[in-house]
This record gives sequence, C-alpha cells and structure tokens, in this order.
Amino acid sequence: MPDYEFSPASGDRPRSWISKQVLIVLGVCLPVILALAIWVGVLTWRQSS
Repeated sequence: MPDYEFSPASGDRPRSWISKQVLIVLGVCLPVILALAIWVGVLTWRQSS
C-alpha cells in the first residue's frame, strides 16, 4: 500500500490528471451555465414586463 501511495507514477499522475480534468470541466461548464442562467433570466424578465 505505501509503495502505491508514494510512487509518483501511480499516485501523483492520476490525481493531477483528475484535477486538470475537473478544472477544464469547470472552466467550460461554469460560463455556459452562467450564460444560460442570464439568458433564461432575461427571457423571463422580458415576458413578465
């Protein structure tokens, strides 16, 4: 177990790769979600006014 945890090949690479994937996903999804939320808000505001 300690060998697996401290080995840079099996321990660090997947973790950093996962964090990079999460950052990419967040960087792509957050602006899209914000744009959709603003668009829906503007549409509903226009319909209500």
